[in-house]
Amino acid sequence: DIVRLLQQFGPRLRAVLDNAPLHTQAGAVEPEAKARLIASAGAANIVAGHYKRFAHYKVLIKKDKDGKAVKVLTGSANFSVRGLYVQANNVLIFDDPGTADLYEQAFETAFTNMAHTAREPIANKWFDVAAVGLPQFSVSFAPHSSANISLDKVSTALQNAQSSVLFAVMELDGGGDVLKQLRELTGQAGIFSYGITQAMKSSPAGPGGTPEPVGVNVFKPGQSNGILTSFAFLKGQVSASFQAEWGGGMGQVIHDKFIVVDFNDHTPLVFTGSSNLAEGGEMQNGDNLLCIADRATAIAYGVEAIRLVDHYHFRAVMQSATNAQPLTLQPSDAWCKPYYDPTNIKSLDRTLFSR
Repeated sequence: DIVRLLQQFGPRLRAVLDNAPLHTQAGAVEPEAKARLIASAGAANIVAGHYKRFAHYKVLIKKDKDGKAVKVLTGSANFSVRGLYVQANNVLIFDDPGTADLYEQAFETAFTNMAHTAREPIANKWFDVAAVGLPQFSVSFAPHSSANISLDKVSTALQNAQSSVLFAVMELDGGGDVLKQLRELTGQAGIFSYGITQAMKSSPAGPGGTPEPVGVNVFKPGQSNGILTSFAFLKGQVSASFQAEWGGGMGQVIHDKFIVVDFNDHTPLVFTGSSNLAEGGEMQNGDNLLCIADRATAIAYGVEAIRLVDHYHFRAVMQSATNAQPLTLQPSDAWCKPYYDPTNIKSLDRTLFSR
């Protein structure tokens, strides 16, 4: 549907498409989309490339009748049925000419000089935006000559977290400090961490020093750190109250890329965009990464992180269930005691979310 809509723009459309081997192999639909857009917009208006790995942007820029960029859509979602209807993703729209102009500069660089983007001014720093009606935020455009240009800001925010880190990040096994910090969050005392990822190839150590089961790291009674869980669906040992679920098909289901630091504290931050937050991707992919300093935005993303973790944590735990027992309530008041035990994550949960 999106390709058909883009075709309607005719020669008013200009596009940069990804032609990485993953998207041009037998069975891929991208070559057909490219052919259709060339037919409608003209070959001079369609550029295909993949930097050193992927043209990973997910961006639409609207221009006015005078050719000025006035509005931009970005985020983690690919413009596909799967990206919009199967995967966990987020999308942002900036109705602001200043923001749209920054994305337009990144587009023009990719359109005219993709091979040398990392050396261009648009890729060399964070750009701060302070526009009326918008929260304060910054944006960076990859690929960079060094991943530190973008990721140092994220890493510093994680190091300085005061109360909580909530996240939904597709892959945690990539390189760089940011993903390493996220993998190790569940062992950080005093920080409420709630995270979801597609799958974990390597599992962090549990409270006893031994690795937790791959794909799910949950808190134990009395444990004071957080939860890191992965995508799962109900199958096999399913209680009578539930039915087996569709597995999501081939490919990623947790496709989000966002981190929320101190979501209800005094200086909350949200990091999101198309970036996978990995060192290699920031130097090899065409990407964008935003840092939003706004409480309302942080709360919105924080709620989404909690929704995803709660949804999939239950399903991940069910993967190791041995008996399909019905859900029951505890007959005594013992269930509430952990919420008043300062060494238990449930107590941190109570005090954090009561602010």
